[in-house]
Amino acid sequence: MAFCLAVSMQRNLQAQCIKHLPIKANRRFERERKRMQDIVDEVIRARKLSPDSKNSEKDLLGYMLNAVSDEGLGFEFKYVDDTPATYDPNPKPSPT
Repeated sequence: MAFCLAVSMQRNLQAQCIKHLPIKANRRFERERKRMQDIVDEVIRARKLSPDSKNSEKDLLGYMLNAVSDEGLGFEFKYVDDTPATYDPNPKPSPT
């Protein structure tokens, strides 16, 4: 998983065609990305089945799973499980 997170920013700068070449780095990235996604899916699935599933104040996941828009729509599940993929393990401080 660390590999996937470490190279994600680099992959954002690559041409799309490079990301689809059948090379070792791309196969590893996809394997690690899938593994990370499976873990996130399992955590979300377990939370939805837990007694804390309706507790929006427990943590960020609880808040996201219980969020409702002004129109009464729930937070789309795809946004919940895509969020970890955008996590930057080495965030840069914003200029002040």
